[in-house]
Amino acid sequence: MILQAAVACTRGWTRFYTGGLSPEAQGARCQQIESDLWDSIEDARARGLADRTAAAEIVVRLLLGIPDDLAWRGEESSPAMVSWRIRFAAMATLAAGMVALVVLTVNVPLELPAVASPGMARFVSAPPPPPPPPPPPGF
Repeated sequence: MILQAAVACTRGWTRFYTGGLSPEAQGARCQQIESDLWDSIEDARARGLADRTAAAEIVVRLLLGIPDDLAWRGEESSPAMVSWRIRFAAMATLAAGMVALVVLTVNVPLELPAVASPGMARFVSAPPPPPPPPPPPGF
């Protein structure tokens, strides 16, 4: 489920930043991203990664790739169209980053170190210090 959500976010972002381009340019970019997603998922499965881990990798790559996506878009379109998309993309990136952070932290179990045995976890107070030695004779 989380893997499908990460893929859906990536596809949605791709449709957003390629919107308004010629069908050829948009289709070619979407095919590149689909190929990359397929490779990422197959690689994760070959490495025996859980879907949660594969999703985390896809989300991180999505967020880190946004500047490159916007640069690509800038090369493909007019300056007026780019300016509003960059502002919107900055807000969307911030929102996506916060959502990704929440999703990844909620779904990653907190692993605490195991205690060797219950008896070893007891706190024992130290004994009181010995009394001071008596003063030397002749004082």
